[in-house]
Amino acid sequence: MLGQHLIKNLCSGMGIDIELDESNSCTFEVDGVYLTFTVLEETNEISLAADLGALPAECGAPLAMALLEANYLHQETHGATLAAIPLTGHAALCRLLPADLLDDQAFEGITEQFINTAEFYAKVISAASSASGAPQEPPQEDSVDGMISV
Repeated sequence: MLGQHLIKNLCSGMGIDIELDESNSCTFEVDGVYLTFTVLEETNEISLAADLGALPAECGAPLAMALLEANYLHQETHGATLAAIPLTGHAALCRLLPADLLDDQAFEGITEQFINTAEFYAKVISAASSASGAPQEPPQEDSVDGMISV
């Protein structure tokens, strides 16, 4: 099957020894982001999914709006879609690729862009979580001229 071939060649080139499980999936970590690739035999497609970490509830609407805006026409996600994983409350980046339209080089390029995009949004979510959970320090009075500094 072409999808399995593409995934195995890609992982081999990255120095990752993988075998697809009984559901034609494999999960591995690249630069702190967990990726799951699945071959969908019935449609001859490859599903790429990246776990971007927990969505911080305290960030609420501002973070949700930023992620939805990034999804608009896939402009900020390079063809992928940002989503929430119902079972875990984590954010995910997802992309579906037609295996029969890909060769090893094209799949590698798309996957590299997907990983870079996933790393970026994992950092965005982590930063939002850190900013919302960090105690806010009150402004300090500057001892030299009485100005307030932050």
